[in-house]
This record gives sequence, structure tokens and C-alpha cells, in this order.
Amino acid sequence: GNTELQAKLMTLDIIAQAINPVKVVKPEEVEALYKSRNVERKGPIENLAGFRTPGPIFGPAQDPNIYLNSASAQYQQAQQRPDPFNDLLQAATLVHEQTHETDRGPIGERAARRKEADFIESKLSTLLPAQQMKAAQIIQMLNQSRPFAKALSQCVIANAKPFVVPVFGSLAGATSDHVEGLN
Repeated sequence: GNTELQAKLMTLDIIAQAINPVKVVKPEEVEALYKSRNVERKGPIENLAGFRTPGPIFGPAQDPNIYLNSASAQYQQAQQRPDPFNDLLQAATLVHEQTHETDRGPIGERAARRKEADFIESKLSTLLPAQQMKAAQIIQMLNQSRPFAKALSQCVIANAKPFVVPVFGSLAGATSDHVEGLN
């Protein structure tokens, strides 16, 4: 059940933070939850791994539960093939949705994606090399929604000798008072 999922993830030391209650729901229950809030759900239901009930953008969530969609490909795969990678993805979904406890709306979605990516990245060493590559692709996808992170590029510093970044000093005394110039 739902409590077993939380206990499993905490026992495996995948997710250490406290999370809200988790409920696994069927597709018709997903639709009913959205309909009860007069919100149109977009996209295929199989793509919706986890969610919080729609509510106000500001302030705490009205419904404390985190819902996992039993029809999602992620949930189905985790049930059919339990392994560290699938467990990690389930835990990352819970971290993402827990962020929505206080951060909702578009800004909250970016914060949730950032926390989800950071969480997966923090657990990469627990995965097999092939799983690490898949997880790295997921991290990259999550970061693509982060415009500043996406704008940054990475490079290897070939020479590991320490270096000092130059700073601008002062030109004090370079010009006299009441004389055109920079000071």
C-alpha cells in the first residue's frame, strides 16, 4: 500500500526527508480529483506520475496528500521491476511533489524540478553505470526548464593549478580634483 511505499523508500535510505501522506490512485480517481477542483487536466494520463490536487498558487496546499498515478509508466515500471533506479525515480517524484506543499504555480514548478534534479544527482553513486547514464539524461531534461542553468556551459579545466580571478582596484590619485578623468 501507500504507507509501505514510504517505508520502503525510507528504509532503503533513498528519501530521508519527511513527506506528506502518499496515496496511489487509479486514472478515474485522478480525473475526479481534478474535476472536483474545476480544473482541466492536460496531457495523457500516463505521463502524470505524481501530483498534488490543484489549489491556490499561494499559501500551503489545501490537500496535504501526494498522489501517485497507478496508470503512469513510471509507477507501472516500479511495480513490475523494483530496482534502485525505479525506486529512485519514485522517490524523486515524491521530493518534487513535496516541494509543492509550499511552492505552487510556475515558480513552484521550477523549484520542484530543481529539487528533483538535485535529489537524483545526489543519489547517482548508488546506481549502476548504465542506470547513472539514464539518470543523467533525466537530470538534463529537468534542468532544461531552468533557463539560467541551461545557459551555463561546462568545461574541463586542464590545468588544476590554483588561480586568482583579477579584481578591479582603485584609481585613487590618478587624477586631480576638478579635472576631467576617471577616479
